[in-house]
Amino acid sequence: MAYSKQTWTNDESAVLDTKMTHIEQGIYDNSLAADKINPSGTATTTAEIEEGQINDVIGFKSLKLKGQTSQYTTTGVNLLPNNETSKTINGVTFTKNEDGSILVKGTATSNAQYDLLLPSANVSISAGDYYLNGCPSGGTSETYRLVIGVDDTLYGEYGTGRAVTLSAGILKSYIFIANGATVNNLLYKPMLVSGSTAKPYEKYSGGKASPNPDYPQEVKNVSGDNVIGISNKNINSSTLEVGNISNGANTTDTNVVRSKDYIMVTPNTAYVFGINGTANKVVVSMYDENKVFLTNEGANGYASSNGKFTTYSNAKYIRYRSYSADKSLFESGNIQIEKAHQLHLLWHIKEITLN
Repeated sequence: MAYSKQTWTNDESAVLDTKMTHIEQGIYDNSLAADKINPSGTATTTAEIEEGQINDVIGFKSLKLKGQTSQYTTTGVNLLPNNETSKTINGVTFTKNEDGSILVKGTATSNAQYDLLLPSANVSISAGDYYLNGCPSGGTSETYRLVIGVDDTLYGEYGTGRAVTLSAGILKSYIFIANGATVNNLLYKPMLVSGSTAKPYEKYSGGKASPNPDYPQEVKNVSGDNVIGISNKNINSSTLEVGNISNGANTTDTNVVRSKDYIMVTPNTAYVFGINGTANKVVVSMYDENKVFLTNEGANGYASSNGKFTTYSNAKYIRYRSYSADKSLFESGNIQIEKAHQLHLLWHIKEITLN
């Protein structure tokens, strides 16, 4: 009986990449009964499955995938905004990151000053005690530092944090790299908090907890180009050679091709033979643990409809051969042999909606 397999949608890689934080209740109520698949070969499932690929192989009653959402939040303790953009100053590149930190690298050809507060920002501060930190460790007055102050009263912070007393006025703050200093990927996390104790770094959010109307935070969800990583379970480890297999033994025949090697299988297990095209017939020969021939699977030695076959209870290996009309297809096709009832058949799923 002839069978037809559609083009395989998986690639050659062992594991597809994934951006999913986790999969919760990934697959539920998965039935192996063939009657969960309708006769046309399309599945009664929430996922779209390519027609004809899983008919008589595996039944999915339902498929649900859930991804974890996340949102950046702040407590509002950081009082030091950064309204400058990324730029290069006197040989030093300052790259502003999404979280407000600044990556610094280069060799200063002259003093390089990156202003966190542009003059137009006009950020005022109340008189009081504050704690400044965020300079990478190892800073000195001759190399690099983080500076803060009001008017002409300025304080340097060199990587260990510093308690400062500020008068009321317009706040000044900048990163300073001294002439001739070389810095390699220094990460500044400028942080000014009320009081005399350092607190964990967080992005400036207007002195208020965020998200808030002035500082909304992006909600990150499982969407877009996310893919699901599923291991490649193709057991076809054999190359092809010209020739036939008769009663388990090699015979000469230039009109067909056969698997050169023995392929290990699990006894009494359903498998699916697939190829990227439409094949007429395939002969699957079974062998015991000593590689003694047992039988050819299926009526007249051919695999059943859609390439499904079941190994004997004492089968340990298989080999296969093409039908004469399929020789060129076998030689150029991507032959796939899988256990019929394993979830890696999700390779066939073209699209999944993630909620």
